[in-house]
Amino acid sequence: ANSASEALEILEHQPVDLILSDIIMPDMNGYQLAAVIREKYPEIKVQLASGYSDIKNVDMVDNDLQNNILLKPFNIQKLLRRIRTLLDGKDIA
Repeated sequence: ANSASEALEILEHQPVDLILSDIIMPDMNGYQLAAVIREKYPEIKVQLASGYSDIKNVDMVDNDLQNNILLKPFNIQKLLRRIRTLLDGKDIA
């Protein structure tokens, strides 16, 4: 999807297991998108990514989501490990 709004539109029509989203987006930030997804589709896993290391959201209640932001640039191995962890439902150690 090219935007958070487009992602939400896709979720209404297609099954999705995981969303990988940037935090900085024009229509809605990644935290807001994650909140909507978690409310409407609690079974969908969400992974946020950012090019900024200081992009924490003090209002965010999901510590796992906030503490596991992938910082860009990230290597493909790190992304694949994180996706596998999310899809397997394991906690991050």
